[in-house]
Amino acid sequence: RPSVLPRSRRLVVAMSTTPHRLRDLEHVLQSLVHQTHKPDAVYLVLPLLFLRDWFWYDHPWWTTFVDPSIVRILRCDQDFKASTGLLCMLQHEPDPDTHIVVVDDDVLYHPMLIESLLNKSTQHAGAMIGAMAYGRAG
Repeated sequence: RPSVLPRSRRLVVAMSTTPHRLRDLEHVLQSLVHQTHKPDAVYLVLPLLFLRDWFWYDHPWWTTFVDPSIVRILRCDQDFKASTGLLCMLQHEPDPDTHIVVVDDDVLYHPMLIESLLNKSTQHAGAMIGAMAYGRAG
C-alpha cells in the first residue's frame, strides 16, 4: 500500500558499502526502493579506493535492474569510512529541507521503515530520528 503521508519535501536514502559486500546489495536496494513511502533517490556511494585494505570498487552493473530511476551510483574521491554515504551524497542534495535517511548495507528493510521514520520526524520537527535493529544468533 502506498504511504498516506504527504510528499511535501524531497526524501533520499544514502548508503555506502565495502568492495567485499558490493555484490550482495541487490536485495538490500530492492527493500529500499519498494518502501510504502518511496524515496526520491537511493544513493549508493562508492569511494574509488577502500582504505582499510586498498581494494578498488567495481562498478555494480546489476543496479540497472533494481530501479534506475531511483538508485544512483555516486563515486567519491575519498573514503570517509562510516560517513562516506552521507558526506558524499550531500554534494548532490543541496536543499536543506531534504529528508535524509542513512542506512546500513547489510540489512533488508521493512517496507514501512521510511514511512515510520518520516512520521516520527513530523512529530518531532528539527530532531534527528534514528532506529536500530537487534539480531540474535540461532
